[in-house]
Amino acid sequence: MFLLGAGFSNIISGGRAPLGSQLFDNLKDKLNPDILKRYSYAGDDIEAYLTLLDLDLLSDSSGKENLLREREKVRDYIIDVLSIGKVKNHDDACARSFANLLKRGDVIVSLNYDYLLEHYLWLEGKFSPKDGYTENISNICLEDIRDSIVKVIKPHGSINFHEGTVINSCLLYTSDAADELDGVDLGGRRI
Repeated sequence: MFLLGAGFSNIISGGRAPLGSQLFDNLKDKLNPDILKRYSYAGDDIEAYLTLLDLDLLSDSSGKENLLREREKVRDYIIDVLSIGKVKNHDDACARSFANLLKRGDVIVSLNYDYLLEHYLWLEGKFSPKDGYTENISNICLEDIRDSIVKVIKPHGSINFHEGTVINSCLLYTSDAADELDGVDLGGRRI
């Protein structure tokens, strides 16, 4: 089993994927100052901030519309900053080397929102979009895709949960569809 944090994406992206504290620090000037002050004890921890927003959204607290807008700002920022086009490194030797170390049955727990790891595992034939974390891949139907030999678990969620992916009229994953289906495991909280 491998446990990967933001440092992994930061390294294989050549520094293009920010560390969690950098991500939150760069986002703070875009957030509602009153809500930011309310959750100041979250520090530079974006996960703590998201968790506090989620807890208040689940409670009967007032101002849910403001909290929901705040949550959407954070989500949209994460999606924008960590899109594959912005974080993919053209020198991918490090990522491919890691992918080649992995064997059938290996499990990776990734705390990263991006799907850079999954991209390189896919290129090396070790991962399948059937597992739910992937970039948009056109003209492929799930029935035609091989199974993963490496499993990826993302307890913090993945940016593609929001994007949703339809492959050749075959639904791969959307967060709204997941709410409708029995037995769909989101692997953690959607961002």
